Amino acid sequence: HAADARFVFRYLLVFVATLESFAHGANDTANATGAFTAVVEAFTTGIYGCSQDETPWWVMGCAGLCVALGINLLGYRVIRTIGSEIAEVDFQRGFCIEFASTVTVIVCTILEMP
Repeated sequence: HAADARFVFRYLLVFVATLESFAHGANDTANATGAFTAVVEAFTTGIYGCSQDETPWWVMGCAGLCVALGINLLGYRVIRTIGSEIAEVDFQRGFCIEFASTVTVIVCTILEMP
């Protein structure tokens, strides 16, 4: 039965990690691009240009590219440190961690919390 549980949780973990990526993209990238957009708008239109509601598409694209680059270049260090050097994380624990984190980030995003 333990092998069956590992098999099931392995795929559940991949699914919830995909949702986590979406949730963090919606929340964390927006937090970073908001501040960057304010700086760009203040630089190009003056200090009172920050009242614009929309972030330019190129800022969102650059932010997404930087997130992808950071994950691909340095993400393995974080995964290794958290997954083996701080605590042993198996598929079941990983699912619980990712699920709780995903729900928290999505709820906070809906409530417009950073």
